[in-house]
Amino acid sequence: MFLKWLIMRSWSLKSPCIEILQILVEIPLIKIHSSVVSVAPSFSVQAFRLEGMHTFLYRLNAVLSFALLALAAICIAASMTDMIHKSNPSVDIKVLKFDGLREIYGNDEARVALNISADLSSIFSWNTKQLFVFVAAEYTTPKNSWNQISLWDSIITAKEDAVFQALEYNKYAFIDQGKNFRGLSFNLTMYWHVMPKTTMMYIGSKSFTGFKFPDNYF
Repeated sequence: MFLKWLIMRSWSLKSPCIEILQILVEIPLIKIHSSVVSVAPSFSVQAFRLEGMHTFLYRLNAVLSFALLALAAICIAASMTDMIHKSNPSVDIKVLKFDGLREIYGNDEARVALNISADLSSIFSWNTKQLFVFVAAEYTTPKNSWNQISLWDSIITAKEDAVFQALEYNKYAFIDQGKNFRGLSFNLTMYWHVMPKTTMMYIGSKSFTGFKFPDNYF
């Protein structure tokens, strides 16, 4: 301030040095003044920000966020109901007869007639989409400690269809890896894969033992 006063007092001299000094003093003052003014936003800027919070896109984003949270909560509730759901499936599998046992290209092949009956209706809940059911033969050989061959399968999409009986031959080829079928004992197991509308799939099963292949080819 003193320097500025000195310049003003010497203004009448019109000296070049005095004019240069005045420019050096006035320019920083202008810059400081402009920067201070720019720090505080104007009322129009603040009004624009407040108005932007009530735009269509802002409201749409809020609605979608709430909808996603609600959907996640519903999925969690559905999974919890499956945890407390109790089922009591009834299954029975019988071998009616062997209609052939032969060696083909170095491997044993069997043809067997099955009687498959089950009541899987208790597995269904409001969250069940469908069941994938299959019957497998399981046995042990010197080469493999566990062998599994699918013989029959079905997809059940309604609770009313979950009570069924199937009298038929093996749907898929019953072929061994080698020549081990003659006189061999095996199990028959029914598996059901429960496919829900939400959450994870789970599997149930029931096994039947005491089955045996014929002792000779025919």
